[in-house]
Amino acid sequence: MQGNWKALLKETDFAIKAGAGSAPHMYALKAEALMKLHRHQEANAALLADPKFDDDDFIKCFGPIGNAIMLVAQAQVDMAFGRLEFYEKPIRFCFNFVQIRSGSIHVYF
Repeated sequence: MQGNWKALLKETDFAIKAGAGSAPHMYALKAEALMKLHRHQEANAALLADPKFDDDDFIKCFGPIGNAIMLVAQAQVDMAFGRLEFYEKPIRFCFNFVQIRSGSIHVYF
């Protein structure tokens, strides 16, 4: 199974070097592969290297699913480092997509 994560890491490196470095998803995939390979410091560095967007701009460009992918990758790295204070942002994001109207819950993905 580690071979699959190593292949993903290699492919994301190639994609970033080939010009996909402005796509935050590449960094999220790279960080996920590094986490699975128990290379936590490198995963943290990968997420720090991704292009920074304002939350609203990020959602406009990559959609809520893309934002969720980045938040999940960030949460995995934060958990590995014990950074619990960073969970406010992902939780707030999730609550923004859950609206309670007239006693029924609508979830938007």
